[in-house]
Amino acid sequence: MSQPEQTISRAKEGFGNLVEHTRSAVNHGLDTAESTFDRSADQVLHRTEQLRQGAVRLTDEARARVDRAQRGLSGIAQESGAYVAANPGKVMLGALAAGFVLGFALRGRRTSNN
Repeated sequence: MSQPEQTISRAKEGFGNLVEHTRSAVNHGLDTAESTFDRSADQVLHRTEQLRQGAVRLTDEARARVDRAQRGLSGIAQESGAYVAANPGKVMLGALAAGFVLGFALRGRRTSNN
């Protein structure tokens, strides 16, 4: 084999090695990117599930609080109705007194503004 043929042969071999090294580097980069993407996707799914569970927990807690408040208000309404039924005179006098005080306060404001 002549000198130019040997040079060309070595160049081809070197170029082949360079191509193989480049292919290997690209494949490694793709594998790394795929692995990173998979880990990131898993983290996003995990966080999403945590958020969903938190939202469900908060919804359940809010629903329970609303139910307790409704029961409490219902109890107050029943107690108030029972008090009014048991003490109609006291309730009428209290309403009359409250109306008198409110009327006096509003009339007093109107007079002082004029």
